[in-house]
Amino acid sequence: MSFLKTLEKYGRNLRCYILPKFRKSAKLTQAQAVPIPTGAKVCILDFTSVEIDSDMARYLCLLVLECRTLGYHITFANRHKFLSTTQHKRFKQLAFKSPFSLVTPDDNTVPADLIITDRKSHGYSVDSKTIHLDYSHTHATNSDEQFALPFFVHPEIYHTSSNSKPSLDTPRPLRVLFAGNAQRSQYDRPVLKEKYALLSRVQILDSVKEQLDTSLVREPTEFEQLIPVSVGAPPNVTIATTETCSIPSDKWLPSLQQADFYLACPGVDMPLCHNLIEALSAGSIPILQYYQYLSPALAHKVNCLVFTDQQSLTTVINDALNMSQQQISELRHNARQYYLDHHQAGAFLQKVVTSPEPSVTLFFNSFKAPI
Repeated sequence: MSFLKTLEKYGRNLRCYILPKFRKSAKLTQAQAVPIPTGAKVCILDFTSVEIDSDMARYLCLLVLECRTLGYHITFANRHKFLSTTQHKRFKQLAFKSPFSLVTPDDNTVPADLIITDRKSHGYSVDSKTIHLDYSHTHATNSDEQFALPFFVHPEIYHTSSNSKPSLDTPRPLRVLFAGNAQRSQYDRPVLKEKYALLSRVQILDSVKEQLDTSLVREPTEFEQLIPVSVGAPPNVTIATTETCSIPSDKWLPSLQQADFYLACPGVDMPLCHNLIEALSAGSIPILQYYQYLSPALAHKVNCLVFTDQQSLTTVINDALNMSQQQISELRHNARQYYLDHHQAGAFLQKVVTSPEPSVTLFFNSFKAPI
């Protein structure tokens, strides 16, 4: 670790004890805690590293959502450093939105059913199932002992429209859709090519616009134009960038449900992006290059369409534009079922807690490691 990185980490550890806003955050959070309900199925989450707050604590939000979905009562270890950022991390606030309890670290009198911690060992009940977080960028073996944290529906989308269920057999007005941020300064960084050997989001969109006939590409300039009003027009590609056609968060999943295919471009500096999982949840078939970054991997012409370079991108886009409704329906059902089996809330944690191993490792940043 470089000197600057070490200094930054030291500063982040120290500020929670010095700055008044962080001390206030911890006190406010402690005041909101409730007693552990009698007979509750308890999960204790005990974190000591600032890594748990990465990306505004969106991954912490996923862990808490998974636990709550399986009926666990959320109980956090009462650690000042962890609680000091609850009011200042955008998605951490969502993790504390529902009732929670606090316990003294290593209190072995708490009848916990599940422990999730980034510590190598703990002093809670030895009979509890334990999940140890590993923050290194390492691929898990996906065995009974190792698991990789999956990607997921963005916390804001989940809390605004996650209950929106797609119709899988009704014809959809959009054949291929891309929607999202496409700023060149963010989404055309060399890291995707140099580290992952992938086309950037900007390269993918530029290639589509350059290779397809202009009559096959739509670029709406406002949300009201997203769904075409003309009937009987040939299938085409709709590119709705945030810069020109922003989709409100509560309309995001319903909009994806209007598309047969979703052009799932990579994120800023790693392949996976929330919109891939959201497309699967909407039964919108992904067109993507990084199919193998999900676990299990997506399969070409089973639940997605895969391209490897700009030439094959044009080929699969044309395949999507000319595909029969029967073929589309089969792929759509498969894509939605993949989401239900592996990425709907609770599906991942259910696999972990039913592992026969009493203690397992969860790799927190596995999706950032090149394959």
